[in-house]
Amino acid sequence: MQSRRAAGLLGPVPQLTFLLALLLLLPFSPVQAGKGRAAPYPVEPLLEGADYAAWFRQATGYAPDPTYFGAYAIAPAGDALYLGFGAARPAESDGALLARFDGQSLSALYRPTEQGFIDMEMAGNTLFIPGVDPCCGDGWDAGNVYRHDIPSGATIKYRNLPHVLHTWGLWFDGSAGQLYAATSAHAGDNATWLGAIYRSSDMGASWERIADAADGIGDYRTYDVSGFQGRLYAIWGDVNGACGLTVFDPQSGWQRLSRQVNCRSRLLIFGDSLLAVSADSRGLLVIDSSGRMRALRLSFTIRDWSYNWSVAANGSLYALGNKGNVYATSNLRKWDVIAASDHQLITLSYWPARNWLIAGDRGAAAGVWKIDLN
Repeated sequence: MQSRRAAGLLGPVPQLTFLLALLLLLPFSPVQAGKGRAAPYPVEPLLEGADYAAWFRQATGYAPDPTYFGAYAIAPAGDALYLGFGAARPAESDGALLARFDGQSLSALYRPTEQGFIDMEMAGNTLFIPGVDPCCGDGWDAGNVYRHDIPSGATIKYRNLPHVLHTWGLWFDGSAGQLYAATSAHAGDNATWLGAIYRSSDMGASWERIADAADGIGDYRTYDVSGFQGRLYAIWGDVNGACGLTVFDPQSGWQRLSRQVNCRSRLLIFGDSLLAVSADSRGLLVIDSSGRMRALRLSFTIRDWSYNWSVAANGSLYALGNKGNVYATSNLRKWDVIAASDHQLITLSYWPARNWLIAGDRGAAAGVWKIDLN
């Protein structure tokens, strides 16, 4: 069993600079957006000819799953782009890697001891990574959170979430300087499962449990957490497979709002609304600034197994469709296809320094793609 290292640093793994034009690109298939308008933006490789699967195997020693290998989280930080690769879907197979793209080359930075990669949360110059499933020497006696300092490049591993097996999502409250973690925990027996939310006031060095299954945040798992308009929202998951949205208000405590939420898709703030994906991935639950909820039906299906399914940028919301399309809206009602491909796009982010959307797909030929909005 690997002990907790409050300031233990792992040495960097080798840097890899990709050569150009080594592999054939997957075919690009434009579709129609609106009435007779072709999708205006091409889906282009972030790095020409990159064999990400072979590079991942070399950097980690773990074999990429031929169906589900890919970049499951992407986070911009100034002129750099951080990418979280998993050998397979989160909590499915050993192997994870944090990487950095500087505009020219991709560097492998750190190997979390996890089964896959799920999320990243930026707090100033610090990047927090939830440990989705301890592996490779770590067991379920504690859950992991990783803290990457961007200026120095150092990564600290905190192994201090008691009885946690999955940390599904993080949210940083910048106004209070507090970090929240949505987890799947157990009662100390590796058998009695429960959802739990933890809070840290010292940037991950220690945690307190602020809610568990008794509060209605899931008698099996809690999948995500986010603050919005002075309230704390979370996605609960029960042992029967149902997932829904719950809210904590200081005046009334925890209250379940809905049973019809996609377990995996992240909560997202767009304008003055908090968004959750419906259970069938064909709609959105929209929470306004006063806490009222309404349902919206979509004209497309959100990509399956897409944790980071959408991103807000430039006054628009961009989302991944189930057929390789990228959709955009400014009002949540009218959506246009702005890009189309044959790739199984599962992750979407936005890089402000380049004005690019960045997307990752999955599989043996998984890649990272850019959509230049300039």
